[in-house]
Amino acid sequence: PAAPPVTPLPDPSLLTSAAASEFSSPLFTRRCSNLLRLLADGHLSPHLVVVASFLSLVLPMVTTARVIVALQLDPAYVKGYWSEDADSKALRREGRALERIVAYRHPDLLEAIEGAGIKLWEIARGWFGSLFFHLLPSNGRFALFDAFLEDGVLFLFRFALALLQHRKPLIMQAETPERVRELLEMVEKK
Repeated sequence: PAAPPVTPLPDPSLLTSAAASEFSSPLFTRRCSNLLRLLADGHLSPHLVVVASFLSLVLPMVTTARVIVALQLDPAYVKGYWSEDADSKALRREGRALERIVAYRHPDLLEAIEGAGIKLWEIARGWFGSLFFHLLPSNGRFALFDAFLEDGVLFLFRFALALLQHRKPLIMQAETPERVRELLEMVEKK
């Protein structure tokens, strides 16, 4: 299928700011900003920034752009994840589907999460949108991306379920809603 028409972002400072959130080096910030200029379609998804910035470290810029576009066009991968309406459609759909699976397989876990005032689908939206990249160190992203390329969005669901199962004992013992959120967002107290 042909690539959709792309409308560049009108404000280059937004691209630079997004790139600077991922890189401290002026060179990498500039490269990432240029890449985002190619990829942004009138809207800049923070999830796209995370994925594109990582891939730009290991792939040439043109190859990174091609990979991102290919992922967005194929329904087996991230179609609609990084578009302007992603939060209201594609990512919400995936998050709600995960929530239904967890309700069936781990009702006690979902009850604990909801009891903390947290909507799992909202957390999952960030997981799926960033392909879990924001949760993992760089060396873990390679294996994750390889498995994602092999199985597409189905891998993201399996990974989410494995993550929840791994964190379940801690979530069930969490004493505050803030701690439940930290466990789901993989934020550790320092």
